[in-house]
Amino acid sequence: MEDDQTGLQYLLDLDGEAFALSPSHFVSFKAQKVAVRKEVPHGIKYALNLFDETKHRVIGFDNAHGFKEHRRVEWDHLHKQEKVYPYRFKTAGQLLEDFWAEVNQFLEKQP
Repeated sequence: MEDDQTGLQYLLDLDGEAFALSPSHFVSFKAQKVAVRKEVPHGIKYALNLFDETKHRVIGFDNAHGFKEHRRVEWDHLHKQEKVYPYRFKTAGQLLEDFWAEVNQFLEKQP
C-alpha cells in the first residue's frame, strides 16, 4: 500500500461491502474507527472474511473477540477453517495485503 493513511482509507471505504469471487466464494468487510484502548491499540475494529457457498467462514481476519494464546489474550487474529492464530497488526494496508494473500492461497487450492 502507498502509505498508512491511504491503506486506512481503503480499509474504511470497504466497510459493509461484500463481493463474489466465484460462484462458491465471497468476501465481506467490516471496518470502523473506534477509540484506542488496550484491546484495539490501533483504533480500528475490523472483520475481513472469505465465505464458501454455505456461508461458512473459511478465512477471516478480525479483532471482534479475544482468544487465549499461551498466557495472554490476543485480539487481532486470523481464522483458517476452524483454527485461530494470532495476527500482528501493523497497518491497515498490510492487513488488506495479508487478507488477500490468504484468500488467494486458499482459492488456488480449490478444485
